[in-house]
Amino acid sequence: MGLIAYLVNIPLTLIKEGGYPLIFILIAMESSYIPIPSEIILPFSGYLVYIGIFNFWLVFLVSVAGTVAGATAGYVIAYQFGEDRTATILKYFLITKKDLNKAKIFFNKYGSATIFISRMLPAVRTYIAFPAGIYDMDIKKYFIYTATGTVPWCLFLIYVGIIFGPHWNYIDSSPVHYLLYLFAIIFVLFILYKVTVNQRG
Repeated sequence: MGLIAYLVNIPLTLIKEGGYPLIFILIAMESSYIPIPSEIILPFSGYLVYIGIFNFWLVFLVSVAGTVAGATAGYVIAYQFGEDRTATILKYFLITKKDLNKAKIFFNKYGSATIFISRMLPAVRTYIAFPAGIYDMDIKKYFIYTATGTVPWCLFLIYVGIIFGPHWNYIDSSPVHYLLYLFAIIFVLFILYKVTVNQRG
């Protein structure tokens, strides 16, 4: 087994052993602004659907529920603590005041529909709950837009794992492993950048 295949099988094994509860927890953490990319979790889960270990609809429902749970945590934090204290809390999750301001601008520009749109946009999707809470968006609308907006995102990522399933055993001999190397490097650089920015702030 090559290096990439070995590294890929570590989270794959964890998800397999943890089952649906772990998928829920990881997706909720991602939606709670902890840098655990759903772009990895859900394709891996989709592969486990492909080989018959997981049920497609259960993975889908758990991922949507996890997203709503995590996103709701952000809404509640912003609603309870207000903008300034929320910004202070977010520093510990590698989210800067600049990130929060971008989300506010996006929210002010598109209104409540922002919640639906942002659930399908990388990066923005993890910040948008805060302006919704700060501006006291109707909680029912927030739930509906969050749930419906995350549906296509989750479906797409799960299907990526299913479609990629037949090629999984050839990961080290295909060009895909170069993309995985690139993704890993970008992810590490992103975390280092966020930590540096927070320390300066």
